[in-house]
Amino acid sequence: MPTIRKTGRAKADGQAAPPSSLDGASSVPPIHADETIVKPFSDAELLSYVRALESGGAADETTLIHGDLMLDTRNRQAFYRSGKQPLALSAREYTTLETLIRANGEFLSFDELLEKVCGTGIFEQRDIMDGTLYSLTRKMRRMGFFITQRGHRYRIR
Repeated sequence: MPTIRKTGRAKADGQAAPPSSLDGASSVPPIHADETIVKPFSDAELLSYVRALESGGAADETTLIHGDLMLDTRNRQAFYRSGKQPLALSAREYTTLETLIRANGEFLSFDELLEKVCGTGIFEQRDIMDGTLYSLTRKMRRMGFFITQRGHRYRIR
């Protein structure tokens, strides 16, 4: 039987603290109907869990969750904090973001990102990818997410 377990944080007066969203540092894998979802959890995680229960099995891969970010892979849209309006991302920015989230905290090389986002071939695409990473990094920083760089390797946290 699927359960939702509460693991609230205690305040100094002994009462449980209100639930907060998850840290942006970890990506949430697809939730299955037979798993336990632990509080505090984001609205996006709860929605993923409910969809898994409705389908009777694993949640479909149309929703990726990374902290307060939720990606709708079917419509190629990103949402922040269960917002109704999708984030203003170009197609390349969205693909870069999805690729970084699917990496689940692992560093990806510039060439790996370039191949996923722009394909292989023309050298001018390196400049396009540089611009994409720059603009996506600025947008994500406004929301408290950081695309970190170590040499020519990137990840989102």
